[in-house]
Amino acid sequence: GAESLERVACRPGDILVADRGYAYAKGIAHPLAAGAHLVVRIHWQTLPLDDTRGQRLDVLAWLRQTFLNSGTSTQEMNVRIPTPAGCFPARLIVRRLSPAAAEKARRRLRRICAHKKQRPPAPDNLFAAGYVLLLTDLPQADWSLDQILELYRLRWQVELLIKRLKSLLNLAHLRAHDPALAQTYLLGKLLAALLLDRLTQ
Repeated sequence: GAESLERVACRPGDILVADRGYAYAKGIAHPLAAGAHLVVRIHWQTLPLDDTRGQRLDVLAWLRQTFLNSGTSTQEMNVRIPTPAGCFPARLIVRRLSPAAAEKARRRLRRICAHKKQRPPAPDNLFAAGYVLLLTDLPQADWSLDQILELYRLRWQVELLIKRLKSLLNLAHLRAHDPALAQTYLLGKLLAALLLDRLTQ
């Protein structure tokens, strides 16, 4: 089945870090309802958000109003996430990319649209490609903007490691279907990965 945060076993106090592919209301509701915390990158269109008064937030309009006439690179606002399990308070955190990084993101978007959709990207999507939008419920008193952005950047390092393990140890090829045997197989692979890491250090 599709990847979803609903598949993740969550405990109170856990922090889940996820990319845009997981930013859907139903999946996001699962960890939040379980008392876990979340840091997830979002697309400006795919996850509806409300402001603190319960009115639908026009994320793109807020981006333009906040950043176009401002020298600031990072902003946040309090929002609410309407989900099938209820409405959850959260922080919308936005970091404007550097001009070079924004242009790289826009080139990538143009390339993807040309390949998949055979047409240029919409102007709104090109504008939004110059920003990183994160949604989190981590409390402001304990987690600063920079700390949350740094935590999200660690997600890419984890992803690179998993890609490497898939390549070197065939981690993606599961030879068992029974849950207990599958866990044993994966733990053996992870033990091998740790031993290899120790040897290469």
